[in-house]
Amino acid sequence: MFGYGFEPEDNRSFFARLLDSATGGGYTAEAGQVDWMLEQADRKIHPWRYPQQSALPININVIMGESMGLPAQERSTSTLTWLALALGAVFICFLATFFLATISLGAGVTQLPELPAKNGSSFPIPTDNVTFAGVYGRPGGWGTLSKASSPEQAIQMAKDLATSVDQWNGAKTAVPLVNPCVEMQGGSWMDDQYVRSLVQQAGQEGTVVMLDVQDISAAKQAIDKYLADNVWLDIDVEWAGCGDCDINEIAEYYFAAREAKGFNSMGLIGFYLFRQESAINSANVKREYSGGLVIPVFDGHGGKDLKVQKTRDILGAYSPPWGIMSFYYRFQGGQYGDPGLGEQDYFGAFEAETLLFMRQ
Repeated sequence: MFGYGFEPEDNRSFFARLLDSATGGGYTAEAGQVDWMLEQADRKIHPWRYPQQSALPININVIMGESMGLPAQERSTSTLTWLALALGAVFICFLATFFLATISLGAGVTQLPELPAKNGSSFPIPTDNVTFAGVYGRPGGWGTLSKASSPEQAIQMAKDLATSVDQWNGAKTAVPLVNPCVEMQGGSWMDDQYVRSLVQQAGQEGTVVMLDVQDISAAKQAIDKYLADNVWLDIDVEWAGCGDCDINEIAEYYFAAREAKGFNSMGLIGFYLFRQESAINSANVKREYSGGLVIPVFDGHGGKDLKVQKTRDILGAYSPPWGIMSFYYRFQGGQYGDPGLGEQDYFGAFEAETLLFMRQ
């Protein structure tokens, strides 16, 4: 409900009937009471919309009991009964909607794969049978995520891309990924409640969140603030101006934090490149950790032949797996696009090496 497939009048009618049933019949709900129930249910489903407000007023049993004309001794029990039924029904509708949405993704789109049991001191990393399909940008700013005004929309865009990638990557599965730029150069952070809600909802729907930072000093802050089982991190080298020692330091910090929390899914640190960086010696970047990987991601642009060649030139200094990015929304029709190069063709040119396929 509430954006998941029902019209507002259907919601009001549903709650009116539920209230009538829960109070034993013979009671007609007033519009204000039904609207209150709608709002409380929406708070449960979209808590990020109400960052400064409590979900339930402290004296709600008394208020609603009085408005229904119930004796004082019956107010709490009766009100709690219909409230529990109402919220329970909302939860059931939400689960049913989520189940149907999951089915619609197709057999090849799956949840974040867990790592197999340790073999000695390291995990086998499942890179041969999976592609992570990610949408990048900043809500209200640029890239694909400029179109996502809510966490739900961002997750759905990632699922849509994963569905497409699943048609391109043969027998591999596709996992949706959301890649928000949570910190821009100079310390401009995304809305904290949006990020937290995104991480939480994505975790419930088998979606990875890869936090993008443009200042190397912000990387550890992002890990400390938002680390969860489904949270990865990337560093935008173009803006961060970091070297291989910085990448290794952040990776050590990230994987140690994941191990301390006992996470079993694959972790990942990415670093975006669009040119050769003199401060990064590819041989010095530690690529594998006991809980995951560190991989380069090419985010350059260009026409068909130029972009494919630039991808080989930049990422060729590193052993696979890699990440690659298409320019889908960022500069559509502008200077920095991929004219003549479709996403499927670009992916196909590097399918064997690609672990992350990103869309900007």
